[in-house]
Amino acid sequence: MWIYARKGPDRLSEDKYRIGRTKAYGDVWKAKLRELEAEGTYSTRTLAKMLGVDSKTVKKYLSSEIKIEDLSENDIPSMLLIYRKQLLKGMRQYPSYSRTQIRKCFPKEYMYLYRHDKEWLFEQLPIIQEKKNNQSIVDWASRDREYCSKVEKLYKELIELDKPVRITISIIGKRLGILSNLEKHLDKLPQTKKLLSETTESTQQFQIRRCCKIIDRILQRQEPVVLWKVQRIGAVKSHHFHEIKPYLEEYLRTKQEVKSYEQTTG
Repeated sequence: MWIYARKGPDRLSEDKYRIGRTKAYGDVWKAKLRELEAEGTYSTRTLAKMLGVDSKTVKKYLSSEIKIEDLSENDIPSMLLIYRKQLLKGMRQYPSYSRTQIRKCFPKEYMYLYRHDKEWLFEQLPIIQEKKNNQSIVDWASRDREYCSKVEKLYKELIELDKPVRITISIIGKRLGILSNLEKHLDKLPQTKKLLSETTESTQQFQIRRCCKIIDRILQRQEPVVLWKVQRIGAVKSHHFHEIKPYLEEYLRTKQEVKSYEQTTG
């Protein structure tokens, strides 16, 4: 419910519906403001335009909003709840990570919560470790073995994703919180370097893998595989698809031969 003020006298019957000045905005309007602001994609000016007010009004109500911790869970913006859960899940997955490693591994979630829910974020983060005056010498051989193990585990997780992502040094480094060392000290990590060269993908390799997964899903539904449909679903440009088409035809032929053999022997 909005509270309005207007000046009289009314000269026409329609004047009694005329709005002069808005004195206060209702709960529905405030809830919509919180919802849009929580998405984190709109500027103050855009929010004002969407809600039919000026920028000063948006700033006023955002600055006067009650604290997140005072809200019930049902009133907390959905995006904020999602990022809370994602960050907590990541921290359980990497319990030994420092605050810096968590920030690097989950930059989107960290920055959103830092801007909108800083008090909750700092309560969840690990205790800040005191810096030692005498910096110890890095055992690169030990770190190399540790990184290899982590990269192998992450690779298995990435390769099984329903929605494929291209496996690159960047995505591995960011998810493990070791991108800086992979970029600056990879020559000191020979085993990790070798493993990355074997597991990371070029754009074409990723396109082939993504299209092969699409072919697999179509075959599982026992539907005919039409390659132009595979191209469309995989969002591969025509000149790129022309280059990978022979690989997909061979893959499809092999899958069909295996299925035919299993049906014959079964």
